[in-house]
Amino acid sequence: MKGVNSKNIAKIITDKVIEGLRNNPGKWIKSWSSSSRPRNLFTGHEYNGCNWMWLSMVRGGKDVGDSNKWITYNQAKQMTGLEKPIKRGSQGQPIILFKPFKVSKVENNEVKERMVPMMRVFTVFNRDVVEGLPKEVIPEDSEENKLEEVEGVIRNHKIEVKNGYDGACFIPSQDVIHMPKIVDFKSTEDYYATLLHEMTHWTGHKSRLDRDMSTAFGGSSYAFEELVAELGSAMLCNNFKIEGDLQHTEYIASWLKALEDDEKLILKASAKAQKAFDYLLGDGNESRGLGNNSES
Repeated sequence: MKGVNSKNIAKIITDKVIEGLRNNPGKWIKSWSSSSRPRNLFTGHEYNGCNWMWLSMVRGGKDVGDSNKWITYNQAKQMTGLEKPIKRGSQGQPIILFKPFKVSKVENNEVKERMVPMMRVFTVFNRDVVEGLPKEVIPEDSEENKLEEVEGVIRNHKIEVKNGYDGACFIPSQDVIHMPKIVDFKSTEDYYATLLHEMTHWTGHKSRLDRDMSTAFGGSSYAFEELVAELGSAMLCNNFKIEGDLQHTEYIASWLKALEDDEKLILKASAKAQKAFDYLLGDGNESRGLGNNSES
């Protein structure tokens, strides 16, 4: 993808998300929540946050390739020994990585230094368009259903879930999740997809990741929190191999407006969703967000 840089990458990704939400919102979330999580073929690194979403959305496109494994041009040269390892006409895809950058500022005649994240854009190519690769070195992900592992996460964090209610919601003032009974859903997986959405909300409580959850229904902050929860649920469904659908279609109009008003919103929402994902899975590293600090 020519001409992609740190200044326009947010708009490119946002435009793709807006297109998906307008044309087929169910397919937009399905295209990346139910496919195998993308990873780097050379390092084995799994892509996070917006990179996870983006690479899964573009996978299978014309001249892109349909593997869930990706590699930079230099990595492909090193892995194949070829000077030109990418098939002619193939489209590379941008990913966002953050490099630490030292800045200095004079305060009260004293120089203070701090590290700030600087966005960089790398291009990766799908495994299917790389020539001369050795036999596959990274096994495919297991498709085993992991519903019991979801229950393990609930037990590990001592999340209070009460069933038997008319609707699903997280109540911050009580720090409890209300859910209908499993039999009230079309399938057990629908129940867990909805529960994972509410568990993402749960991470935003002031005692945990402390997201803004105070705005009334219909407000911009409310819509943003719902987008975070939807993205978090999709990431978790992907991890646990749950066939989850878009759970809250009533927010699509507000999401579209918010995305059109702020082209970096999807980056912010996916970063917060990644933090929620990491928190629930006990990763303990809240800085993964949009990428990491290596060329992968």
